[in-house]
Amino acid sequence: WFLCFRGQAFYGVYDGHGGLAAVDLVADKLGKNVVAALAAASTAAGRQAESGLPSSSPTGEEEDESETERVVAAIRAAYLTTDSEFLSQVSISRRILS
Repeated sequence: WFLCFRGQAFYGVYDGHGGLAAVDLVADKLGKNVVAALAAASTAAGRQAESGLPSSSPTGEEEDESETERVVAAIRAAYLTTDSEFLSQVSISRRILS
C-alpha cells in the first residue's frame, strides 16, 4: 500500500510561529513520524488480516476508503507525536534556562 511506492516525497511549509526551534524540530521529525505511523498502521492492518477472524470481503472501493482512512489517521498521529516532541523539548529548554 502507501509505503510500497518508491519516489514519494513529503513536503511541508512551516510558518515558524512557534519560533525557529519549532521549525527545525518539525522539519526534522514530522516526515519521519508520518512514515513511522504509516508503517505501524500497515503492520496493524496486516495483523488484523492474518488473525483469521471472519470478515466480509471488501470491495475495491471499500479497500480504497479503508486505506485512505489509515493514511489520514497516520498523518494525524504523526502530527500529535511531533507536537508532543516539541512540547517536551520546550519544557526541557525552560528547565535548563531556569
